Amino acid sequence: MISAIQTFVSLFFILLIQAPVAVLALEPASTGANPLEPSIGSGSTIAPSGTQTVAPKPATAPSGNSGLRSPATSAASNPVAVPQAVAPPVRQKGPPQPKEYLLPNGLRIVLVEEHSLPVVSCLMWYRVGARNERAGSTGLSHMVEHMLFEEVGPFRKGEIGATIVRNGGQFNGFTSDDFTAFFETLHPSKLDLALRIESVRMQSARFTKPAVQAEVANINKEFEEEQSDPAALLTSEVRCVSFLHHPYGSPTRGWRVDVDGLTAEDAKGFYDRFYVPNNASLVLVGDFSSANALLLIKKHFAAIPKSVTPIPQIRAHEPEQHAERRVIMRYPGKTELLQIAYHAPSISDQDSAAMAVLEKLMNANFTGRLKTRLMETKICTGATSQF
Repeated sequence: MISAIQTFVSLFFILLIQAPVAVLALEPASTGANPLEPSIGSGSTIAPSGTQTVAPKPATAPSGNSGLRSPATSAASNPVAVPQAVAPPVRQKGPPQPKEYLLPNGLRIVLVEEHSLPVVSCLMWYRVGARNERAGSTGLSHMVEHMLFEEVGPFRKGEIGATIVRNGGQFNGFTSDDFTAFFETLHPSKLDLALRIESVRMQSARFTKPAVQAEVANINKEFEEEQSDPAALLTSEVRCVSFLHHPYGSPTRGWRVDVDGLTAEDAKGFYDRFYVPNNASLVLVGDFSSANALLLIKKHFAAIPKSVTPIPQIRAHEPEQHAERRVIMRYPGKTELLQIAYHAPSISDQDSAAMAVLEKLMNANFTGRLKTRLMETKICTGATSQF
């Protein structure tokens, strides 16, 4: 009996231990699109989409660091001043509606007021991940993300987390193939603190040789733990043979031989290239006033300059796959693990919504197809899917 089955529809490969199985592999989806790229355009300083403009004037380009631009209207729209007074939260019926803005330095802002609980989450998303790493420097994005919790601006090692916890909040961060994100969840009265942390994280990180060496040692401990995890080793092999030319073929943590060679100069260069306002999106969700939030955002982020050089783009292209790819790994023990993976649509594809629904149908805790067809019939002891 197979003890666990995992289906990864975002790839296209089969891996198994001890029991080879034939599968049909699908053609890879295009890797050129950025699944996180919001539909936001440029324009004059205007009010959020759906609001009525006042005091119309000839449209002019914003100067300095003042003003917010809403991405929902054209450049010919009329300007309106950003609110200067703090407005109380407006409680509305129905689902919360997001409001989008754009600072002159390129920082994208999404505000979602949700007043059911006295809490606010601040999320900063950067359009950079493992796919942006150059050959020989895999794991760099993951390492930089870790170090952005350490010595940043006025915060010494460990102080960012301690400050958030001391103020009753939670925090975390993570790196994926396509993006890196940080978040804080706090009482609404502490929103200014969360924004200040993200502001200094964007512009004041420090990368010293001792700090980088310490972080490399920490990541090497993760590599050592992975060696005793057959599923993790299997997943790394899936990626490696699934994408022969695209950076998706490397694990997010990187390859150990590359991580051992990373330097403070590597980390600083990566940070300077990608951790800039015109490569970031700030999302606030919770019990706050948009007018007040915009004032705080301008205070902390408006003066940060945008990148003077273009953000590096991924040029790698994965060749079309014409046949299935298969690998068998032998590992000590009696547990068997089967992974079957397929190329799937990107999040911007019209079929992605259907794929998300399919994943839920397969993976539901009590009624999922994997549970009812595989686990309850004793074919395996565990089964999951992921899109």
